Amino acid sequence: MDPTSGSSPANGQPTRFREYAHMAALGWTEPDGSILWQCGGSLIWDNFVLTAAHCVLDARNRAPDVIRLGDLDLYSAEDDRYAQQFGIAQIIRHPEHKFAASYHDVALLKLDGKVTLDQTVLPACLWRDHEVRFKRLIATGWGNTGFVELTPIQTAQCSEWYPPSRKLRQGLQDQHLCAVDELMDTCEGDSGGPLQFKLMHNSRMTPFVIGVTSFGSVCGTSNPGVYTRVSSYHDWIVATMRNHGAVGLDEQLPHVIKSPVLSEDDCIISERYLPRFPHGLMREQVCVGNDVFLVPGACDLQIGGVLDISMYRGLSTYQTTVALSAVGRDCGFGEHIIATRLASHTEWMKSILLPKYRDTLSALRYNDSDLAEGDQCTCSDGRLGRCVAFGTEPYAC
Repeated sequence: MDPTSGSSPANGQPTRFREYAHMAALGWTEPDGSILWQCGGSLIWDNFVLTAAHCVLDARNRAPDVIRLGDLDLYSAEDDRYAQQFGIAQIIRHPEHKFAASYHDVALLKLDGKVTLDQTVLPACLWRDHEVRFKRLIATGWGNTGFVELTPIQTAQCSEWYPPSRKLRQGLQDQHLCAVDELMDTCEGDSGGPLQFKLMHNSRMTPFVIGVTSFGSVCGTSNPGVYTRVSSYHDWIVATMRNHGAVGLDEQLPHVIKSPVLSEDDCIISERYLPRFPHGLMREQVCVGNDVFLVPGACDLQIGGVLDISMYRGLSTYQTTVALSAVGRDCGFGEHIIATRLASHTEWMKSILLPKYRDTLSALRYNDSDLAEGDQCTCSDGRLGRCVAFGTEPYAC
């Protein structure tokens, strides 16, 4: 394939400064010292760039020798003070890739130095799941740098545009991912660039690379673009970087998240769960979640898992379970959780747990080792009281 220098996404929108700090440009140095920028890529480690395998040779059978990051406009010096440029120390093409076919179109470029991490140059993360449950994805490209929003489509539907051919003898496979928009499409000059989605990760919105731009129809025709599915090559990518000196690939950072309670009007029930709720939500159910997507696995609330709220008594804080998860995943991020309210089943639980219970006192008495005598509390009738020893006057709580 002959990458077209200077192309950008058709009908794309301008990219804001620092918005896609992982974007990399692949360059070919000319005899006169000028550089042809003919492919894109994604910084995924401090010295590794992910790109398409067909980008490692141009029409003249030359390999790229320069990587540039942190530069929105490759043909203007206005933002050069933020740019970082490196030579390419090593090109590692997927071992099963062949230039005569459109399969296994993925490669890694090792830089001749480590980038300086700042707000203009930051690695992206890799999407590991085969399932892509986002309705819109973002493709970014160079030239008049911009981005386009695309809709992923099923491989079977995409095959209508890309039937078996000389370079696709086996047709489209699971390693391929298709995305399209009625008005927008990526162009050849975007080859190797990322198809991505931003997820909540370590308290910030982080781009996750889902696909690598591989091939497509003529720029701007609104036909689907075909991308190499990153999840199909995740293990190869990580193992290859590790074998070539990358360290710290297995480090995990903790996540601190909170999911608000949503009204029924704001609650979105996943299509696969709709048959369970033919009449919508009932009084016994509560909806919890966030509209942003969280990194899968960062918060895994199993069915029956507890939903807590914080309650304050005096100077002490207590976690109180108010509901049990019924459907949903990722703690409600991107796909809301429907949970069962415990308060709706108090009498049933009381009959099971306290079969001999008799409400004979006007005040609730309980033994809580977390409370001390004299702590402030609220009585069953709403009046404030103080914790006292059992057997004292009726205003004990």
